[in-house]
Amino acid sequence: LNWQTASETNNIGFNVLRSESRNSEFEKINSSIIESKSSGTYSYVDSEVESGKAYFYKLLDIDRNGQLTEHGPVSITVSLPTSMALAQNYPNPFNPTTTISYDLPEPADIKIYVYNISGQIVKTLVDGYTSAGSHKLTWNAQNDAGVPVPSGIYYYQLITQKSTLTKKLLLLK
Repeated sequence: LNWQTASETNNIGFNVLRSESRNSEFEKINSSIIESKSSGTYSYVDSEVESGKAYFYKLLDIDRNGQLTEHGPVSITVSLPTSMALAQNYPNPFNPTTTISYDLPEPADIKIYVYNISGQIVKTLVDGYTSAGSHKLTWNAQNDAGVPVPSGIYYYQLITQKSTLTKKLLLLK
């Protein structure tokens, strides 16, 4: 979200409000107030959205007298990814859990496996139909039997009918 103000007289800052419907309750999504700037130019990144969905945003302007002024709403539709992607896990190295993100431009039957350095599958993270969009999952460093795996280098792989993507991760205990 980007916005510009004409003046900053008596302004403390802003809160960003979000809803999934124009007529539903709006919730504050920023963790702390976005403080006034003399430039009057602002931006806020909402990282908790899903691809292909529409969201409604309002700005809550807070002045030094305690007066609150709502601006908006504006509607934003988050676009679907244009290509398949597999992001580097984070944190990396990790212990005890790590997050793996991936993008699918269209729905697909996918598999996501974690392999040890010998090429053996230690964990199946996804095996089935998955919708188009950006996705996140967490691996807790356990194998398919629920047993913690040892420290070391592992590979994770996203497999579809059209392509395969692979990344390396490091578990440090």
